[in-house]
Amino acid sequence: MRRRHQLDSTPFTSEKLREGLWESKLLRYREQLPAAAEERLLRLLQVIRNRYRDDHSFEKANALRRRIREDLTGLQEHYVELKQELQTFLAAAQETLALNPANPDDTDMSAYQVTRDISTASAQVLIDQIAQIDQADSLLANLVDDAVLVERSNRAQKWQRYAPLIYGGVQEALGEQAPRGISDGGPIGRFFSWLVPQLTGEDTTAGSAGRQLRKIMEEARKAQKSSHRTNSKQI
Repeated sequence: MRRRHQLDSTPFTSEKLREGLWESKLLRYREQLPAAAEERLLRLLQVIRNRYRDDHSFEKANALRRRIREDLTGLQEHYVELKQELQTFLAAAQETLALNPANPDDTDMSAYQVTRDISTASAQVLIDQIAQIDQADSLLANLVDDAVLVERSNRAQKWQRYAPLIYGGVQEALGEQAPRGISDGGPIGRFFSWLVPQLTGEDTTAGSAGRQLRKIMEEARKAQKSSHRTNSKQI
């Protein structure tokens, strides 16, 4: 994959699909799929391309969501630092109060009481501010986890996401004419190299598409076998 093209906004048409099938030599020139098979494959490709296009349209909003979450997380970190500082001041204020009992043996009770009242008030202010920080931190945590900041995605930024579905759709549409297996640079690879730029704006070669698709399908088959074995053991 080398570069990304501007996505084509025009819908898939029968003519466009036929061109791709002819260029890749999945069909002989002028040969056509059965009407119903062609319509099913067209619908599939259009739905998948819309998913890719949706993900492209989500990119700006998702970038803003990430920035907001980062800013909120930064505020949380600053509040944690501020809370630590205030706790240090509070500990010092409480230590001062502990060293000055409420009923000292002191002749100047008036001055003493004023000093103690100030210290008590200062300590209470710090306690209130720490409580406010805890409330703010809870609010920020809720905002960070808010649904509006959850990134939207079909996980379809790259063509490999729906490659097995497309491959299955092409095989079904071609029926008995479908190639057996996926070779490097073969008709399936050529079809994907024609199709991918129109789906995601990515650029690939027939050889690369064939190799990647073969690997994807092999992994899918292994995962399916593993799932069947697991289900059999549970039964």
